[in-house]
Amino acid sequence: MNGYSWIVKVREKLELPSDNQAAAKIGISRSAVSQHKAGRAKSLNDEQCLQVAKILGISAEEVIADQHFEGAKTPEERAVWANFLKMAGRAAAIALGAAITLPHHIWSAPVCILC
Repeated sequence: MNGYSWIVKVREKLELPSDNQAAAKIGISRSAVSQHKAGRAKSLNDEQCLQVAKILGISAEEVIADQHFEGAKTPEERAVWANFLKMAGRAAAIALGAAITLPHHIWSAPVCILC
């Protein structure tokens, strides 16, 4: 996914009226937004990826790997990041599967914050 797509996701999540306001939330300048929108800039840097992940409530590794995949300059680099994304997807699926299969009483039990 290109960097601009992540900007749009942030804008939609925060219900902001403009791309520039969303970009400001993740530390991107107005001129960078224009470059991303026009396709002259492909990917976000790692710090921006961290902000995107935080806002969207998703794994930072997913966003960072996606943006490194997007910005890869060689087929070998793209293959490495594509493999990382697959592994991250499998790990998320396993975690979700484990959460779904836990007995209901574990989810509804009171939790002691001091324990």
